[in-house]
Amino acid sequence: VASATTIQALVRSSLCRAELSSRKENGCNVELLQKDNAAIAIQSMARSWSCQVKLVQKKKRAYETDQSKKNTAATLIQAAVRTLACRRELMRRRVAEYSSKVVAATAIQAAVRSWRCQRESRDMREQAREAQAMVGLSNSAATRIQSFFRARRCEKELH
Repeated sequence: VASATTIQALVRSSLCRAELSSRKENGCNVELLQKDNAAIAIQSMARSWSCQVKLVQKKKRAYETDQSKKNTAATLIQAAVRTLACRRELMRRRVAEYSSKVVAATAIQAAVRSWRCQRESRDMREQAREAQAMVGLSNSAATRIQSFFRARRCEKELH
């Protein structure tokens, strides 16, 4: 019985050592597994952070591009409005210049017609005087009346 007990003790001892050795190996494996899991978690977080930074940068670039497009569109609209305003102002100035030229031309025409009428009236008076001198008419009243009516007729034509 003592030898069976000794054999049993040796077998149990051997099994315990094997179990202990196995548990130590598993413990190391668990520790390595935990370290691997920790490394994987850190890498995952780093990749996530990197992706988040890239996403923020892309959003920022997209926003800036959008703003640039809006600014460009606003600038084009402003340029079109300014062009239209300039064209209107140019047209207004041309019309004003044309109007002033028409007024000036009308004034010149009126002055020329007045001058012609005065010259014709003067010429007619001189012809009347010459005729009166030639005929020897002393009836200057009729000539004056005729001259007056001719002058009035010229003045009416002027206006």
